[in-house]
Amino acid sequence: MKETYNPLSAPAASIDRLEIFYNKFDTILISPKDKVAFINHLKRINPTIHIDFRD
Repeated sequence: MKETYNPLSAPAASIDRLEIFYNKFDTILISPKDKVAFINHLKRINPTIHIDFRD
């Protein structure tokens, strides 16, 4: 998973998005309302998830 400003996905309230990589070649762009809470929730489910944060 990585933070991105990619505007290519469907319309959303924000372009401050997360790109989630899954399976071998699949990705999805999402814009959760509370990004930090969303990431923390995923990390509780799977602590091995790697997240690339923007600088």
